[in-house]
Amino acid sequence: MKTSEFQTQLKFNSQNKTSFVDKLRKSVITKQCERKLPPLSTDTVELSSDAKIGLQANRIFSRSQKFSIEDYKSLSKLEKTVLREASVNYKKHAEDSIKVGLKVKEKLDKYYGDEGYVFCSIGTSPAGIARVLEFAGAEVRYFPISRLNWLHSVDDWQKYSDKFPKYQDFLAEQGLSSEEVSKSDKKYLFYDFVQQGMSLIVFEKMMKEYFGLNLPNVTFNNVNYLCQSSCAEKIDPPQYSIDYIETYMNGSAIADVCGVPHLDIAEIDKIDECKQYENLQAKMFNFLIIDGLSKQGLLKENPLNKIAL
Repeated sequence: MKTSEFQTQLKFNSQNKTSFVDKLRKSVITKQCERKLPPLSTDTVELSSDAKIGLQANRIFSRSQKFSIEDYKSLSKLEKTVLREASVNYKKHAEDSIKVGLKVKEKLDKYYGDEGYVFCSIGTSPAGIARVLEFAGAEVRYFPISRLNWLHSVDDWQKYSDKFPKYQDFLAEQGLSSEEVSKSDKKYLFYDFVQQGMSLIVFEKMMKEYFGLNLPNVTFNNVNYLCQSSCAEKIDPPQYSIDYIETYMNGSAIADVCGVPHLDIAEIDKIDECKQYENLQAKMFNFLIIDGLSKQGLLKENPLNKIAL
């Protein structure tokens, strides 16, 4: 074969080969494009058992702003099981609060009678104990307030007094206007965690000098001492009461689950926002407190607590 004929034949073969490869490639791509892929769907994603329980718990808890005894009674056995599993991270919070809280209630009931007092929780620290009292039948009120110990003096609260009218309305809604309290036979026991004592002193001065609660049936007290003295079987308080104060009151472990928001005194006029406060962890904590008391046969609904935060 001549050289020119050989080159022509080689070129022809090369073009045919390229054409064949291109056709094959296009055919494969076309078939891949025509193949129907399964639609994207959450049904094709396998959720973990923890995720499924979490979703179910969220649906249950979304029924109410604050989880109450009434909500608990409406649950099926299966729903209670789901909520126990979903709330397991706060189980110890609840168990420790119940252990100390029942001792506190026993002492207060013995001293004032089970219907002779109103436990008034100041800020977040005493609120874990207060939840136990509330769901065990004592009358309880919650008063959001914080950063009183940041004030330079015990009288510095006065510079915020122009913001107090809304908080005064809140006290009236809670049944603690000076007029109503003065007519009552009950003792109104305000409790706060005391580290250096500044916040309790400031709150007491505010309540007496501005809100008119300078009354013989109103007292302002140290919740640390209440917990330790209530739990003490002899002279010295047991270690579990000391640990509870250190972990849940001096620490911040109870603040996120108690259902009482922080309210800076500088923003005390925003008390209405606290009434709309909703917290999933708080619902879990309430459920565990109620569930724990129910198992011990100590659950008691007090209709007077319907207005409590």
